[in-house]
Amino acid sequence: MRISIFHLLAICTGLAVQATAFAYDCNDSAAYQSGQRELALVRSAVTAQMGWAVEFVQKEKGVSFDAALREVMQAGGLDQTRLYDDQLDELGAKIKNAKHDSPQACEALLLLQRQYAYIGQQKMDFVAKLVTGEDAATR
Repeated sequence: MRISIFHLLAICTGLAVQATAFAYDCNDSAAYQSGQRELALVRSAVTAQMGWAVEFVQKEKGVSFDAALREVMQAGGLDQTRLYDDQLDELGAKIKNAKHDSPQACEALLLLQRQYAYIGQQKMDFVAKLVTGEDAATR
């Protein structure tokens, strides 16, 4: 079997097109990087809020960190928190299946990630208020 220059050129062109289609990296986008930094701040705030709720339970009940954390996590057994969990599961599946092959796809992915962070923050607000009796805004 002979491979001509034409065949070789066609193969190389095809590989180059495929490689560039799969080589797009969302982190190459300044907007995506900025969005990820914003999301990191949201995650930090949610983590701090959870820490506040755990600390509250520790002081109120005189229990260990692990026991307080378990109590805060189990406060999520209510119907409202299940609704949050369902929304988070749905968004998580969309994020997992999202394409990362173009700037537009990365913008769509970032939007899904922001929605996920927002719902997660709402859930933690609800759980913290349930556990402490206080709004995060009043703290």
